[in-house]
Amino acid sequence: MLLRADEPFLRLSGFIAVGGLLLLFLPATVTFLRHRQLPSAAEVPPLAPTPVPQPVLEPVPYATYQPIGRKTWLALIALSALGFASGFFSDQHFNSVALMEVNRKEAIAIATDFLRRKGVPTERYRIAAILVADVNENDDEAAYLLEHADKETLYRFWREEQSPVYWEVRFFRPLEREEWEVAVNPQGRVMHFSHLLPEEAKGAKLAQKEALQFAETFLRHELGGKLNEWRLVETDHLDRPNRRDWRFIYEHKTRRIGDAPLRMQVTVKGEEVEGIWRWWEVPEAWDFEREQFEAWTSLVAIYLLVLLIAAGVFVAFWEWREGTMGFHLPLGLKVGLPFTFLAALQMLNGTANFWSSYPTSLPPIAWLFIMVLRDGLLLVVIALIVTGFVGSFEPNLMVKRLPEMVPLSVWLSRRRNDPELAATALRHPAAFRDAIAFGYLASFASWHLFNETTLNALLLRSSWLPFVDYLAWTAWATLLLLLYGIAFAGIYRRYIRMPQRLFILLLLLLPVGLIGTHSTTEALKQFAEWTASLFITAALLYWLGRFVLRHNLYAWALGIALPMLLSISVHLLQAPDVFWKAQAIPLLALYALPALWWLWRCYKLRI
Repeated sequence: MLLRADEPFLRLSGFIAVGGLLLLFLPATVTFLRHRQLPSAAEVPPLAPTPVPQPVLEPVPYATYQPIGRKTWLALIALSALGFASGFFSDQHFNSVALMEVNRKEAIAIATDFLRRKGVPTERYRIAAILVADVNENDDEAAYLLEHADKETLYRFWREEQSPVYWEVRFFRPLEREEWEVAVNPQGRVMHFSHLLPEEAKGAKLAQKEALQFAETFLRHELGGKLNEWRLVETDHLDRPNRRDWRFIYEHKTRRIGDAPLRMQVTVKGEEVEGIWRWWEVPEAWDFEREQFEAWTSLVAIYLLVLLIAAGVFVAFWEWREGTMGFHLPLGLKVGLPFTFLAALQMLNGTANFWSSYPTSLPPIAWLFIMVLRDGLLLVVIALIVTGFVGSFEPNLMVKRLPEMVPLSVWLSRRRNDPELAATALRHPAAFRDAIAFGYLASFASWHLFNETTLNALLLRSSWLPFVDYLAWTAWATLLLLLYGIAFAGIYRRYIRMPQRLFILLLLLLPVGLIGTHSTTEALKQFAEWTASLFITAALLYWLGRFVLRHNLYAWALGIALPMLLSISVHLLQAPDVFWKAQAIPLLALYALPALWWLWRCYKLRI
């Protein structure tokens, strides 16, 4: 068909296809011309795979553990004291946990009582509550206030007027579009409420003057007679099939930060008034310049992505070529299965928010089926990823890159009791002692880890038992950082090899500090902080890995887990509500467990 086509390129394609088929007969044609006959099937030698020579690995004795010396302990104690003291002199942060005076049950009771006083039959609705912690100092409103005022101004507005942390209580009925939503702030005050109505719901079609009277009557009651401090700046309406909805925006006459006035909005649906919502109206020109600068800094994110992809492809190619890639299923399963169970426990703990995201357009049983199916598939993905990642460390990677280190499979098996390993970090008595002491020193140095505004807001979990989430975070962080540390040690041993090359790698990572910045001032500040933290952290980890902890995985694990447990507990104890304080009890018990175990072990040895 192609040879008979009119177009020349189609005929050329036909010739190429025919030529390719004829090439298959070329070996037989050459053999026939040389020998005047073709070999029979009996004369053709059977194909046998060429044996691949197996690399012979010389057995390398595992490294003997060197206990931490007295001078090194003094240096660690000094660093721990420095870190401990720095927590009292750090920049001011917004402590979300310290505001929590109400828990889920109390927030639901407050919202229910509020709607009942408005005449809403709450007993006819299902109720769900979720804790919202939308604390972000980088959004436009917060960034403008920080630039033109100070942190205390922003934090005072968050604490007293429009809290970014609140309980969102939802009143709904399955397969119906009408809902009530009530926002209860951390102190137990109703901050905002809304009545979600179907588009065709019946209501009054008020004129602007009549709707404004309803709105101002409501505002006088809510503001305590201070309505004269506000002026109406914007009015619009939306005509529904059976009612008219009005929206009124007011601006405070005197309260202004830079060029941003304080505004509030009230909505009138038919004859029903919804709650107040306040915000600072950021100037459009400032916001436009901010978006322009962010567009340029996004190029740094592209640079980082290209750098990571290039480095990943390079390392993967050479690891494959040198035969270090492999997979050890038993090792992967020993870690993958427990952590999959941990993820399942987190999902069950998060069912407290199950109905908060329920779409009323679906039957409840359909929503339940979808969520169970989604979570089940997610657990399968987690199991495959964790098992595959952990199993890839053996049998070749650690043997070739870190031959002096006891393999992970030995750490997690009965072979760890082998007398031949008595001098290694796995069995040496000093390794346990050093690990426990190092873990507690690290926790003292970073007790303020969750002081940061964003990290502090993460502690506000609206699950049944938030401490389960905290324990899961600690376990996941310990596992991932430990594995990434081992992998980087192997990469350093093979590709970097010397501090000078490590310094060059750090220089390549310096532009990362510009990602997410929105102005020149912010970029310079964040770049300086990133540079200092990058080099200080790299130098500290290099010193610990090369001269102090080396292959002591106990010390590395406790150095990650204990600081997280202590820092989370410290902040939970600051919450006024007893429920949040109680979440620190199991964390502190687990935090004290290594010390209690060591004391018990010393007691048993003396008997």
